[in-house]
Amino acid sequence: MPPYQILYYRALLTLSHLSFQYPDGSEPLQDVGFSLPSGTIMALVGPSGSGKTTLLKIIAGLLPPTAGEPFWKNTSIAPFAHELIPGHPDIQLVHQDYQLPGHQRLLDSFRWPLRYWEETDRDQEIAKLVQLLTLQGLEQRKPRELSGGQQQRAALALGLLEAPELLLLDEPFSHVDAPRKAALRSEIRRRVQKDGLTVVFTTHEPEDALALADEVGILQGGKLAQTGTPEEVYHRPVDETTARLLGPYNQLSPGSLHHKGMGFRPSTVILSHSGNYEAEVVDCTFFGVYTLVRLALPTGQSILAQHATPIASGSKVRFSLNDTGVVWG
Repeated sequence: MPPYQILYYRALLTLSHLSFQYPDGSEPLQDVGFSLPSGTIMALVGPSGSGKTTLLKIIAGLLPPTAGEPFWKNTSIAPFAHELIPGHPDIQLVHQDYQLPGHQRLLDSFRWPLRYWEETDRDQEIAKLVQLLTLQGLEQRKPRELSGGQQQRAALALGLLEAPELLLLDEPFSHVDAPRKAALRSEIRRRVQKDGLTVVFTTHEPEDALALADEVGILQGGKLAQTGTPEEVYHRPVDETTARLLGPYNQLSPGSLHHKGMGFRPSTVILSHSGNYEAEVVDCTFFGVYTLVRLALPTGQSILAQHATPIASGSKVRFSLNDTGVVWG
């Protein structure tokens, strides 16, 4: 069996040359393809308008692609027009615009997916998610009685309770405060490990993608520019635009520090008295666990360096580069 057939056979989800075009001729997706095995968390990262939400809708069977096909367990996902009830029974999409059952109280919505559970276990599971997503005291309300942020968190709780084989999350952390994000990421990871859940989520926040995903896909202009592990995509970006989607990045033209052009993260810069290059501190931005230091080079270009503490503007410093973090060209 050829290698690509082996990959296709093992993949839970496979997208083959997906494209989508609106009647006005705009193409939010162009020739997108990847395979995803069971128990994997994938983050789709890209700016607004890059096709992230459109891609999730196609995977969920809610939108037919213009070209190509999505496959679930080697079977084509039928377009919504071919189904009495739109969508795929094994796939759940938690929309960015919530789409909660409008006629039910939250508690009733939460109980329905667990209707065959023992009552004590069911109530404990619901209570845990209610606390995690700060929905205490809202269980008796209907969606129209909730704020936008509350509706999004309730939709996320419902998606986790329904426990589909494939959970699609559209910007799931946009209304979750920073202290809760880490706990929510841990809960998603726990369910992946416990239930064999597979997750694809969209985000424009680098931290969420890097902290949670096993695989990261970068969408630019409707095309999948790069896929790989968080470490691969972060440290070995295919281009400067891709690199900057995941955080600060330095790109220097040939002749700035070397006869070749080079790209590198601020963490690649090592400030020390014995450094190979000289620079002047322009300014500093303090982020708590580290400081970003902007350095002016003698050539007129500037770079960002990561340092433990702020350094006074105008200071003369020396630095070297950790060669393993440099992308040449």
